[in-house]
Amino acid sequence: MMRTTINLEADTFAAAESLRRETGVGISEAVNRLIRQGMTVKTQTPLKFVQRTANLGIRVNIDNTAEIVELLDEADGREQ
Repeated sequence: MMRTTINLEADTFAAAESLRRETGVGISEAVNRLIRQGMTVKTQTPLKFVQRTANLGIRVNIDNTAEIVELLDEADGREQ
């Protein structure tokens, strides 16, 4: 066993105190149980990002930004 001093924020102290009262254990044991509980929680594997694409019916040369702006303006109905 290791002895140390820690500072608990109000919400974590309330959780430990609640567990202590419910189970009749000391505050140190309640904190240990809560820590162990947190260490065993399985986290979900994040979903792999997949970029969705759609065929818009136009082909754009990305080397020419002026052409892209012109095409977008035409598609938006704004002629410059």
